[in-house]
Amino acid sequence: MQHIRAEVDAEIEKRAGVMRPLGYLSGLPTLDRALNGLRKQRYHVIAAFSSIGKTWAVTHIGNAVLADGASVDHYSLEQARAQMMVRYWANRARVDSNYVERDWYQTLEERERVAEAKEWLDTRPLRIYTQQRTVQAIRRRSRINRADVVIVDYIQIMRASEKHGSRYDMLTQISSDLYEFSQEPDGPVVIVLSQTANDRAETMGQGESKAKGSGDIKAHADSFTELNRDKLEAPNQLSWKLDKNRHGRTVTIPCTIDLRFGHIQEEARL
Repeated sequence: MQHIRAEVDAEIEKRAGVMRPLGYLSGLPTLDRALNGLRKQRYHVIAAFSSIGKTWAVTHIGNAVLADGASVDHYSLEQARAQMMVRYWANRARVDSNYVERDWYQTLEERERVAEAKEWLDTRPLRIYTQQRTVQAIRRRSRINRADVVIVDYIQIMRASEKHGSRYDMLTQISSDLYEFSQEPDGPVVIVLSQTANDRAETMGQGESKAKGSGDIKAHADSFTELNRDKLEAPNQLSWKLDKNRHGRTVTIPCTIDLRFGHIQEEARL
């Protein structure tokens, strides 16, 4: 037990007197306080209906952790690499992604902000992949990179390395494997996006989780967040509901999201 005590004492000594969250900053102060930052060897799931803003949410987080000195491997299984890079540029510059994609701007200031964002991201350890669709491929690549944060967008598009009797079993195994990946020695922060089920039948009757196709996704997660917004009545109001937190408190964070470039801002509380 002495070697275990020595490892723990060394970690405590490194954190002594540190007032900021112990993990990487997410860009959402209330979330950072609840999670104590995005810490390594943790598995986080963010779930939402289609077109709520999941990809913008993890782009916002990705830029925040890059600014905090972390390296990011972003596995985009739905959007092309160029499209994701445009999102990172737009989010960093706070310029409409449609303008960035067309290299057309309303003002010279917007053009300059995008140029600065491109230069800034050129110096940051961001890697975007679109071909790795199994946990084994993601694990292999991110081990080589020694990534601090691994983002997977999204779990329902992933493929299993072996056949399963049902889609539910397949997603359960993928989620379990991603959790095990995060638990490796010096394992990364793993952030996985999941579609929210359209009805209770799609959760296969497994508990209260709304992750599409598998209630076990929530069971594996260190934290489980549900994003929601009313696309008709309040399209820029985003509810960030930290519904499960294995290592601390849960919280619902009212936010605003600018859907032109995915910047998320916590609403002021009275």
